Parts: sequence; structure tokens; C-alpha cells
Amino acid sequence: LNVSGNTSLKEHLSVGEAATVRETLSVGDATIMSSTLSVGKSVTASETLSVGGNSTLTGALAVVGATTLSNTLNISGNTFLHEHLSVGESARVRETLSVGDATVMSSTLSVGEAVTASETLSVGGNSTLSGALAVVGATTLSNTLNISGNTTLHEHLSVGESARIQE
Repeated sequence: LNVSGNTSLKEHLSVGEAATVRETLSVGDATIMSSTLSVGKSVTASETLSVGGNSTLTGALAVVGATTLSNTLNISGNTFLHEHLSVGESARVRETLSVGDATVMSSTLSVGEAVTASETLSVGGNSTLSGALAVVGATTLSNTLNISGNTTLHEHLSVGESARIQE
């Protein structure tokens, strides 16, 4: 069958084997495909794309606008965020968290195990240590030292100016 020019079919069209459309195929209503759809080049969807089952993308996925994910996001490879990350509730990191620049925390920092600071630790306000404080190197206190319990010095005591001992 060779048809040229505009053709209109008023009933169903059934093709038993492969069909080739050499130019644009325009479908004015819903289309149902009961097998695989294979497209050789890019696809443009002018409105919402709805997929009822799982989807597999074998190339890169580029999303230009805002994206909403309504369930779990599972990423199995490295992830790079080139700008801000905002987490609305809690975040859990199973292994090492590495931060390459300054970090600002606006509330309490709670650490469940030991903390190691490789450089200077600076605390802007008062500090309370509820356990023993062990200082291994030299220590400089630049203001008044108040001790409310017993004090034991295991080595020499050197006082630069005056000392007052009260009982």
C-alpha cells in the first residue's frame, strides 16, 4: 500500500509488522504501547512525564529546574554538590565527614566519642568540663585562676611577684 497526500482513517489502524514513518507522527489523543518504546534520538516532553514503574537512565541526567523527590534518594557513587546544602531535619553520616573550609554551627554540638583538634581550639564563651582535664604541654592562663577544691602540685611552684596563702 502506497499512500501520498493527506489520509484520514475513521476506524482503527492495525499494522501486523514493523511500520516506518519518515516524517512527523502526530497523535491527537492518548496512546497506549504494550511493549518497548525505542527512540533513536532525543525526546522532548512538553508537559509532565509520568513513569509508572522503575526507570533506568544509562547516561547523565541533567535537571534544569527545581526538583522534588518525595521518597528516599539512594546514591551509590560519589556525590558532588557545587553550591549550598540545606537539610530540613537531622542528617546522619555513617563514616568520615570532611569539611574543607570554615564551619558555622548555630546550636549545640554533641559529640559521642573523643575529639581531636589538630590546631588551636578557640572558645568564645564560658566552658564547662565535667571530667578530668589533662594538659600535656605548657599552659598559659592569662587571667585569674579560681580553684574551689583541693590543689596538689607534684613539682615546684614558682611565683613571679607576690603570693598570698589563706587558711
